[in-house]
Amino acid sequence: MTDAGDAITINTSITRCAAYLLPSLDHLPAPVIAERTSQVTGFIIRACSDQSRLMDSDPPARPVLSVEDFTVNLVDTILAILQAPTSVAAGG
Repeated sequence: MTDAGDAITINTSITRCAAYLLPSLDHLPAPVIAERTSQVTGFIIRACSDQSRLMDSDPPARPVLSVEDFTVNLVDTILAILQAPTSVAAGG
């Protein structure tokens, strides 16, 4: 279980990052922005957890990217999620 202090640190980091990420969401309606930011937060936590489990497994269930490649790919994927157009109807 995560310590409450750790959770606050994570949220503070996410809050600081939001200032840099929110401009890439300008093309989306506000409800979609809220959903995407929630989805990205969950995705980051899941991706890091999966990578950690793979690194600790012997043998790993699938090929493991290096930390550098994992990080680059994670950033690429996050940007793709944030910058993707939406099919949600306006006002949806």
